[in-house]
Amino acid sequence: MAYGLAYAGTGNGRMTGYRAALTPAIVDVWTIVATDATHFTVSGAAHGVYAYAVVGTPFTSGELAFTITAGTTPFVAATRSR
Repeated sequence: MAYGLAYAGTGNGRMTGYRAALTPAIVDVWTIVATDATHFTVSGAAHGVYAYAVVGTPFTSGELAFTITAGTTPFVAATRSR
């Protein structure tokens, strides 16, 4: 299973601890988009809007897990990680 993390937008925080289910019920491409400096929408091409993530709070679901940490430059709405 390959992970291709890509980032586009403003903010220099980091995504750490990223892992996806080894045997997911549905194979998906995940996109994590900032809605403001500390909140993100987690969506899948197959799942649609799946959940919401908060900077500094570990995100865990049956499909994936990660933590977004803030940097010195805040995230701006529409910043994407894929």
